[in-house]
Amino acid sequence: MAKEIAASTMKLKLVSGQDAKDNPKYSTRSFKDINTELSDEDMMSVGTAMAGLQTMPLGQVLRTDTTELDA
Repeated sequence: MAKEIAASTMKLKLVSGQDAKDNPKYSTRSFKDINTELSDEDMMSVGTAMAGLQTMPLGQVLRTDTTELDA
């Protein structure tokens, strides 16, 4: 069975504040149609650079790959 990455999404998890117990609250910004051949290191670099354009501090950069399975 062959498989191929069909799409990649990058999410920036931004710290938007704190709850009553001082745990961080997060907001997420999603960016679809990211080049599937982008390495994880490059995705992290792009995510960090894009987070610099946001008003909230960066918590995490997340990557989601969608895979097509061929029979």
